[in-house]
Amino acid sequence: MPEAREVPAAHLPHVTVAESAGEIVGFATVLPGDAADRAELEDLFVAPEAWRKGIGSLLLAEAERRAKALGAGTLEVVAGERARPFYEASGFLFAGTVQTDLAPAVRLQKDIR
Repeated sequence: MPEAREVPAAHLPHVTVAESAGEIVGFATVLPGDAADRAELEDLFVAPEAWRKGIGSLLLAEAERRAKALGAGTLEVVAGERARPFYEASGFLFAGTVQTDLAPAVRLQKDIR
């Protein structure tokens, strides 16, 4: 999975990997946030051939569990327009816009208490 090569080595202990038939089909990374009660969903990727099979939802549920284990009450994510409907359907709310290296994106957050 080429996208996994972009995950910094320091983040690897915070990564959850999804497998199907012995192949990696997705991953998610949850990091402590800027504030003690926040966590950041740094990455959530599902291979296109594995879309619409519930893998993203399973990775997100595990990301929320990991964020709670970090002591977070809020999980934040920066998302592009393609991913925004997925996060909003999962309970994330608009919290502003940010400039990324590629383009402006939305910051979304979810109360996970």
